[in-house]
Amino acid sequence: MFMPDKPHLYGSKMFMLCDSRTAYCHRFEMYAGKRNAGEGGDTSFDHMTGDAAVVRNMKMVLESKQRHPWHLVVVDRFYSPILLAIELLSMSVLRGLGL
Repeated sequence: MFMPDKPHLYGSKMFMLCDSRTAYCHRFEMYAGKRNAGEGGDTSFDHMTGDAAVVRNMKMVLESKQRHPWHLVVVDRFYSPILLAIELLSMSVLRGLGL
């Protein structure tokens, strides 16, 4: 897939949620391309990737009963839209944003 804002313009997207101390991968998703119109209708926005994938993975692993104040979310410039930051703040997991 083409990613104009990345150092390597072509490649695949991998969404990984890992533990910073143990490097254990809690959740992994591979993006295989956007859906076509026959697989779900409207393709103007792909709700399976980008910030939607980040929020989905965070909600799957960090349920409210498991959250601790030392959870830290680190994102690169690919995941820094305002809507993602607002969603992560509402989940009480975003403490800072590094670009």
